[in-house]
Amino acid sequence: AQRAEGQAYYGLLFTLGGAPVLLLAPLLADPPIAWRLLWVLPAVAVFSIPWLRSSLPETRRFTRAAESGSIATTRARDLFHGVYRRRAVGLLAAWTLRPIGVTAVLTYLFYHGVNNLALTPAVMTLILMAGGAAGLLGIPLGARLSDRWGRRPTLASFSLLCVASGLAFYWVPADLPISPAFVLGACFAVCQIAFNAYGVAERCLDTELFPTRLRATYAGSTRLGQAIATIVANFGVSALASALGGIVPAISVLCALTALPAVAIFLAVAPETAGQDLDAASLEDVDLLLPGPEVPPGPQPIG
Repeated sequence: AQRAEGQAYYGLLFTLGGAPVLLLAPLLADPPIAWRLLWVLPAVAVFSIPWLRSSLPETRRFTRAAESGSIATTRARDLFHGVYRRRAVGLLAAWTLRPIGVTAVLTYLFYHGVNNLALTPAVMTLILMAGGAAGLLGIPLGARLSDRWGRRPTLASFSLLCVASGLAFYWVPADLPISPAFVLGACFAVCQIAFNAYGVAERCLDTELFPTRLRATYAGSTRLGQAIATIVANFGVSALASALGGIVPAISVLCALTALPAVAIFLAVAPETAGQDLDAASLEDVDLLLPGPEVPPGPQPIG
């Protein structure tokens, strides 16, 4: 009952963690090398490792799985066997396709506003700060809808809204009768609300669809897919911008080619998990019935 709420709290901390970058980046623009000081902030987190080790106990589920021997004998390829194959292949394909468009949309916001629309860095910083602050509303919205509406519709609808509103940002003309900064801010705010809302549903599904012994394997695989998506997005925008005459049509084409197929694949393979017990949602009970490692028999009861 509290899984979506817990993922919402994580999303809040994750979003607030990115705020110092937006605040400090303009102040460190000159000399150009100064912005590299921003990397000092996350590096400081290494000093929290002792506290993390003492404050984060293993879950009972993982402890039981480790004691049974299933963790030690599990291999990455097991993710693509049996009842998990369809959802694993489909979700990894969707989670590689969709971030291509999202990455392309979110990467060039500042560049587009300053270089293509002739806004000052200070104005663009205010737009991103205001939009990011408004985007925090998407976190409780995503948690509420993930439970009441469902993970699937929340993720599908808000991921498309995120890409669509992000694309609208790039198509705002510089000669609007009203200030383009206001319209840009509105587009970015909607984009961030949608981004945070679907993020809650996505994190819920990522932790609910696979049994204990495969959960970390799947999580690592999604990170690999996201890394591939980031590379494809940046090289894709670069290549298409030369062919199409700018980053705006390049980003638009990338989003059209990836966002809709990603959502279609996701809806085809992902079951709804809202309101389900974690064992049922992850097929944990089915996993226990599958052939596992041979365990030496212990003492047999008498009678």
